[in-house]
Amino acid sequence: MKLLNSHLLLHFELADPLPRIEALMNERPAIMGALVERLFLYDELVIPTCDFSVVPVLTSWLGDDLFTEMVQTGAIRFLRYRGSLGYSGNGVGLVQFSLEKGEAPDWKPWQEAASAEPERAAEIWLERMRPDLNPSARDKIASSVIAHSEELIRMTDFDRKVVHETYMDALESPSLRALFGIRSTDMTRLHGIRSDQLRVFRPQGMRVYKNVEEVDILLGMAAANFELCLAQLAHADDVAFDPSVEQFLIGKAERVLDSTDLARGFVEILNVNDLPDLAAAAASGAVSPAEIWRIRNRGSAVAFRQWFHENVRDEPDRAVNEYVAAVGKVTWLDKFPGKALRFALTSAASLLGPGAGTVVGAFDSFLLDSIVKGYSPKYLIDDLRRILPPATTEVRR
Repeated sequence: MKLLNSHLLLHFELADPLPRIEALMNERPAIMGALVERLFLYDELVIPTCDFSVVPVLTSWLGDDLFTEMVQTGAIRFLRYRGSLGYSGNGVGLVQFSLEKGEAPDWKPWQEAASAEPERAAEIWLERMRPDLNPSARDKIASSVIAHSEELIRMTDFDRKVVHETYMDALESPSLRALFGIRSTDMTRLHGIRSDQLRVFRPQGMRVYKNVEEVDILLGMAAANFELCLAQLAHADDVAFDPSVEQFLIGKAERVLDSTDLARGFVEILNVNDLPDLAAAAASGAVSPAEIWRIRNRGSAVAFRQWFHENVRDEPDRAVNEYVAAVGKVTWLDKFPGKALRFALTSAASLLGPGAGTVVGAFDSFLLDSIVKGYSPKYLIDDLRRILPPATTEVRR
């Protein structure tokens, strides 16, 4: 089973992202804990990236040798894309752009990384953030990452699957308009940006919805559609999103279904309660990622993953016993209360009309159209806020 782990997608920004990435490396144990837990729950994690800036973060969390082992065994893979999300003035609207050096007198390494060849991009970030590595160790990490990466030169059908999809979400979904507060009707001429400006998607801008400009909100919605496209291209069985995905998916379904009730039927929320909280244990330091990795590779854990993804929809109450059996008797888990995993389950059957097998309307959504054609991943909704420090409990990506 393959998970697209969008929580670790570090979007390209026009300002140097080094302080933000250093903060992630040093101050976000909850994200590291979630990563380790997802490695236990899935055979393969696919991490999307535009420049491999997440690689030194992962080596810092996991250790160089353990990270390399996870990559070389295929448990962690990367989907590298080129081109970043932006919103341009003068009626252009949402765009996918990239930076080129041209005649710029000052070309910073982090600017180069987004458009560099994969080997060079990984090298840039390892040199910047892991100066302690000798050349041999750096080359070993970089070569392992590149050997287990897929390169997406350009997203095909970007205008339909991201641009058009986002505009339609913003204009035609009542719940999304209410949630995100977009008041404009011309999506290519939103307030807050001049004709000669380009606004880049900034994940920090979506942490608190109030007092966020329409351009940033639209970019956030576009980023979600972009990540859905990446999941489709990666053939991911599940996608790990922010908790707001529940409302987002329902809002998308409202565009083509007859009622909000039908839309909510399209997204069923599956709660699996009182599971052992491996994420909290790893985040607190009660157990090391290496120990969870060792448990994860036991035959009982491999069998659990197969059972979990084949049966959890029908037998969520049994999941606790199966999970405990797979983990085994470890005393450090007794320190943590059970946790809940929440999945948004999309159903093609909910898209059928009252007639026998008649699809409601003509689909104007690549997501819904894909689901009808048989691509229907689960969406993992894991609320990380409850184990973050109180000062950082805003909505985070």
